[in-house]
Amino acid sequence: MTPIVHQPSPPAIGQTPDAHSEFSDTARWATVALTDSQNAPRYVPGDVLVIDLEVTEFRGDALYAVEIDGEALIRYVQVRPAGLYVYALSGIYEGHTIPRAALRVLGLVTYANTLRRV
Repeated sequence: MTPIVHQPSPPAIGQTPDAHSEFSDTARWATVALTDSQNAPRYVPGDVLVIDLEVTEFRGDALYAVEIDGEALIRYVQVRPAGLYVYALSGIYEGHTIPRAALRVLGLVTYANTLRRV
């Protein structure tokens, strides 16, 4: 499970907020609007993922923005005895094991806005 990082409390009216180490660097964060259903049912087209661009190496089983064969993808990555297992939830994309050196991590997915239309 991805850890939840809480934003600082809002300042009182008329006060300037202090910089917060987790959120003050806007170049650190990126948003990606999903256009495919490869990670359905958890994430579907229209969901917006927030990616921490400071994470550029594998840190443990989680959802990452990765580059494989020159293509940027949103994939789950797990440690397996034979290497890192990269897969999508839907089963459309067949998972496969790759060596650590072959995986380029672009960022760690930390939040997801999964509002659905009614």
